[in-house]
Amino acid sequence: MKVKVNVPKQLEKELTKKRPGKINMSTVCDPYQPIEAHYNLTRACLEVFAKFRMISEYFPVSILTKSPLILRDVKIIKQIPSVEVGFTISTDDEKILRLFEPHSPTLKSRLRALKNLKEAGIRTYVLVAPALPMNPRRLAEMIKGLADNVYVDCLNYSWKVKHIYHRAKLDKYLGESFCWHVKQVLKQQNEVH
Repeated sequence: MKVKVNVPKQLEKELTKKRPGKINMSTVCDPYQPIEAHYNLTRACLEVFAKFRMISEYFPVSILTKSPLILRDVKIIKQIPSVEVGFTISTDDEKILRLFEPHSPTLKSRLRALKNLKEAGIRTYVLVAPALPMNPRRLAEMIKGLADNVYVDCLNYSWKVKHIYHRAKLDKYLGESFCWHVKQVLKQQNEVH
């Protein structure tokens, strides 16, 4: 594994050259993986955004994670003018979460971290992606008041995980109609996109 430890310095150089636009940390790979506790690269990048407050007003920052490690950086995040933090919460059921994300932070720890961020005055959102088997009313209740926005995305490439659904007798959650139902229920209690 190669860790790009020069990322914060590179970011500082590039930030003054780029045209304004949104910075997403991160849509593909969680910026708060366990190794972040050792290398502190995400934290260092956030410090760059905080240092260049004037510039960072033109670069809204969106941080998406599953990890409560983000709470370590609340003071820095609050210094960034245009920032939001999202948590991926794909189900209301810890057993389902363990089935699909066996090594990820618990649902309870994500909700607690989301609550702490909201109480710190940071703009928050929840990403329900993919919409895993759940009771959407229960999830809506769990996240009520914790997020400024909720985004829902259906399960893509269902054929890749169909065997997991079948083995766990969860086939009824595979169709588009389930995802549509989740969106409708969450829309009633939250601003859903």
